[in-house]
Amino acid sequence: MPNLIELLLVKCSNLEELPSSAAALSTLAKLELTGSQIKSFSVEMFEEMNNLQSLKLIDNSKLSFAPGLVSKASSLIDVYIEGHESITEVEINLKRHPTLRSFSLVGTPHIKRLSLHGCRKLESVDIKGAHALEELDLSATAIKELPESIPNLPRLRLLLLMGVPSLRRFPWHKLKRLPDVFCLDQCSDGTDNHSNQQVVQVCICDSRLFYSFNHTTRDLVLRGELLKSFYVQVTSCKANSRKIQEGEHKVINNKQLHVSLPTYADVNHCYQTDGVFMVPMDDVPPIREKERHIVISAVDRYPHGLGYLLSVTKSIFMSDDSHVSCFSDMRSELYDYELEEFVLQKCHKMVDVFRYKHVPTMKNASVSDLKNLTHFFGVGFYPEFTALKHLRLEHCPRLEGIMPCQCALPSLETLDIIFCYNLKAIFYENGTYYYRNYYNLESLRRIHLQELPLLENLHVDDLILIAPAWEELHVRGCWSLRHLPRLDEQPGAKAVKVRGERAWWTKLRWASSSHHGSYEPRFPLASASFRERVIIRTYLR
Repeated sequence: MPNLIELLLVKCSNLEELPSSAAALSTLAKLELTGSQIKSFSVEMFEEMNNLQSLKLIDNSKLSFAPGLVSKASSLIDVYIEGHESITEVEINLKRHPTLRSFSLVGTPHIKRLSLHGCRKLESVDIKGAHALEELDLSATAIKELPESIPNLPRLRLLLLMGVPSLRRFPWHKLKRLPDVFCLDQCSDGTDNHSNQQVVQVCICDSRLFYSFNHTTRDLVLRGELLKSFYVQVTSCKANSRKIQEGEHKVINNKQLHVSLPTYADVNHCYQTDGVFMVPMDDVPPIREKERHIVISAVDRYPHGLGYLLSVTKSIFMSDDSHVSCFSDMRSELYDYELEEFVLQKCHKMVDVFRYKHVPTMKNASVSDLKNLTHFFGVGFYPEFTALKHLRLEHCPRLEGIMPCQCALPSLETLDIIFCYNLKAIFYENGTYYYRNYYNLESLRRIHLQELPLLENLHVDDLILIAPAWEELHVRGCWSLRHLPRLDEQPGAKAVKVRGERAWWTKLRWASSSHHGSYEPRFPLASASFRERVIIRTYLR
């Protein structure tokens, strides 16, 4: 039978071996063997079957062949292996098989390791009943959808999906567990192993992969049953890979952010030296990655699908986005954030950072280089940032206000606002009825205001400020600021140290002598000061 194309041996319960002549079936394209008593195959058989495209082996209870023999058939497209409990081999290695498109492994309880790495044409994988499987490598494949049975395998401790640009569906909603080491990367070529045994790593170019991450998945995360730590990066595949980002963003401190534009890199040191009296940022802790971290950078489209994931994320770095006008629009409406650390840079479509809902868990926030930002918190009623300790806004030229008048900031310790030329008041009126004769910043230690030429008041209504811990106010280039806040006078309270230009200090207006006595000027060296109307040709002062 030299021209035989298909050989189907179904329910041949007495068949114990294939004749040696089977190796001569060079034209055979499909081989199906079901319910036989065959114990093994010869290596030569698969080597000679140059045209074999489909191999199906089902319920051959005595078959103990080495699964690696399958790799000898260089033209295989579909492989289906089911019900072979007698197979004692622990590893299947089909790395870089040139033609394989579909692979199914069902009911093989002894297999511990399976590698399909580099099978560039592999689109479909199905693995069930492989209860001993510990390691699975599907990197550098064309897989489109991962079946829910794979990540839920009871002993699977390593799952690699590096360099899988075609992957469009992942069963987040069906997860009961994840391997200890899990790496999914749509942007790499699959040749590098970036696996970190301490954290789940995901790098995707299409955030819609998280559409299936729903409230059930979220609840599992919050209960500590799933994704105790993760690093998720949503980016264009043309952007830098994580190994570049690690050096740039792993620790984002305020010294690095102080002058974020490359134009001013040469004067960064000058801003932080006492010679020109600028404020050292040593009192502000660096913004760090938390155990559940997301990076959103230079995405090609609006990052849909991240709502539930964002609700369990503790630190976020977002940069170079041109699609999102308000960060709050990306989250699920049903849940508050778990967010603690937040960095936002160069997202030029952003108008408001937050709206409607507050972020009660956020501790550190840094916002810089947003060309169209008008408010840190926009529309909403009685926002509360009860845990916020450090807030920094820099190079936001259209910024009009930071927080509504009724906003509660009981934990705020440091406030830095730099190069926001349109800002008139930090606490602004947003149309919501609100009546108090004071506002409370009970933990405030320091305020730094620089190059805010239109700033007139810290609070739009010029209310009494309760700030018993306030120690320092640093002002530079804020020539419209004529009133400092009236402080709640407490016996034995220390005066706030004010560092600013002499010309600015002399033009301040005071409500009373006690108001004036609440502040103690600390002038810079005469050479470091300048006149109000002087033409500034450089920021080297």
